[in-house]
Amino acid sequence: MPLVLDNREGFVEDPALLTKEHVDRVEHVLRFYDVEFDRVSDTRLLISSSIDKDSLWNFTKKAEDSEWLENHPL
Repeated sequence: MPLVLDNREGFVEDPALLTKEHVDRVEHVLRFYDVEFDRVSDTRLLISSSIDKDSLWNFTKKAEDSEWLENHPL
């Protein structure tokens, strides 16, 4: 589930981001960092390693940053 940082609540899940396009971008980020995963559907990834909330938030943030994606091609 994509995570965002809420100033009052800390990390919170954001189901609205869970689209095929977002997951495509997360896949790009994971490939860039050489994180092992399996894509099981258009909107679902299984990540083989243990990912903490801080890392998941970082991946989500990068997946939503078109400049980062452009500057970090595969």
